[in-house]
Amino acid sequence: MKIAWMSNAPWAPTGYGQQTAQVLPRLVADGHDVAVIANYGLQGGVRDWEGIRVYPSGSNWSNDVIAAHATHWFDGEPGLLVTLYDVWTLEHPAYREMTMAGWVPIDHAPAPRLVARHFAETGSVPIAMSDFGRRQLAADGLDPLYVPHGIDTAVFAPVPDAKALFGIPEDVFLVGMVSTNNSLEPCRKAYPEALMAFRRLLHSHPDALLYIHAENRGALGGLDLVALATGVGIPTENLLFVDGYRYRNGLIGQAELANLYSAFDVLLFPSMGEGFGIPTVEAQACGTPVIVTNFSAQAELVGPGYATAWQPRWDPAQLAYWATPLIDDIAEALVHAAEHRDHLVEIGPACREFALGYDADHVYTTYWRPALETLEGLLPSTAPIRL
Repeated sequence: MKIAWMSNAPWAPTGYGQQTAQVLPRLVADGHDVAVIANYGLQGGVRDWEGIRVYPSGSNWSNDVIAAHATHWFDGEPGLLVTLYDVWTLEHPAYREMTMAGWVPIDHAPAPRLVARHFAETGSVPIAMSDFGRRQLAADGLDPLYVPHGIDTAVFAPVPDAKALFGIPEDVFLVGMVSTNNSLEPCRKAYPEALMAFRRLLHSHPDALLYIHAENRGALGGLDLVALATGVGIPTENLLFVDGYRYRNGLIGQAELANLYSAFDVLLFPSMGEGFGIPTVEAQACGTPVIVTNFSAQAELVGPGYATAWQPRWDPAQLAYWATPLIDDIAEALVHAAEHRDHLVEIGPACREFALGYDADHVYTTYWRPALETLEGLLPSTAPIRL
């Protein structure tokens, strides 16, 4: 089957880029003829990635080029356009003439109205990446397929004595956050609530450290995390940040990230809403328990870790609600984890076992192959209109 895959470029250091890099070689190995339409990560011309053609981005979320690139790739043959992105951004009359499937993040309840409208107007087949998303889409009368995200569990695996790799003493309680920092109000990754909760942990565990793997000065449209930490009273000696230059330029590979996850005693990930939440699975594959908000995909990805309480937060832009995690509950989970570090070690293997259910090979074999069989059956005998 000819497939045009629209998402971030496979070399992009993003969750979408990571999934693109994992799924596409498996599609090719299964005999599919695949090209990428990169809405992020490539401009100015077509290039090759591991024998796969990558088309460049355009403007307006690439709506000016997506259908044209797909039609060029199909070259008169029937083909499937798969989108891995927020589908509410996709607006072009040509989409109604194409066979489409949207691997779509749903991080609100109910599913945002613009998401439901996209599937209703285009006939695109929804592919939920979480059971939460599947339920929200089904509530709108849709019949979504289900394919979760996958990770490389050979890379994301426990690393012995990982704290020593970062010069951190073994007896220091290390909390890690691996959450992008690109939104202000509301801050979807709940940095204010997370940092306030960590400040409370310091009352009983003053030597604890918080490591933040994110841009820290708001340069990507997010919060000034340094100012936030100062404002909530976290001493500078209790706070570590990733090297900003290496982070911004994609110079931190997955193996180094696995070292980092392995060094954490716990991953703090109390987001307001997640379409999936890849770091929660990556951390657990490294044997590290997680603290998440008991909402959206997080509730099904917590494994043997901590799922904290929340209260609804209305999002007028999406006509649906997110979840604001409760500071008291996050702080309680942090204190419990700090005071039961033996327990964290004991459940490490269970975390790893849970994460193996999201191994990229397992996800492809168990979920992608049946989904692709269904989608291939929807292809017409002739190609869509040329643009």
